[in-house]
Amino acid sequence: MEADRPDPPRVPGVLKPERMAVPLAARKVSGMRRVQKKDLPSKTCPVCVRPFAWRKKWQRDWPNVIYCSARCASQRTTARNAGAPARPSSRPS
Repeated sequence: MEADRPDPPRVPGVLKPERMAVPLAARKVSGMRRVQKKDLPSKTCPVCVRPFAWRKKWQRDWPNVIYCSARCASQRTTARNAGAPARPSSRPS
C-alpha cells in the first residue's frame, strides 16, 4: 500500500523526516565547521550589564555596537540619569 503513493513535492529549505532525526552534530558538513558561541567575541551591555556575543548581522559594525538590543539602546538615557541628582521643578512651591 505504501509503495503506491507518490513522493510529496520537494519544498526548498524543508528537511526530509529521516534527516530531521539525525542531530546536527552528527551530520556531515562538507568542509565547513560551525563556530561555537563560546568562541565568538563578546561585550557587556552598559544598560543591563549582561554579556552579549557577536552576531552575523553585526559583522560590519561590531566595533560600533554598544547595546545588546534595541530595548537597551532606548533605555540608555534612563541609565545615564539614574545616578544624577533630581532636577528642581520649575514650578513655585
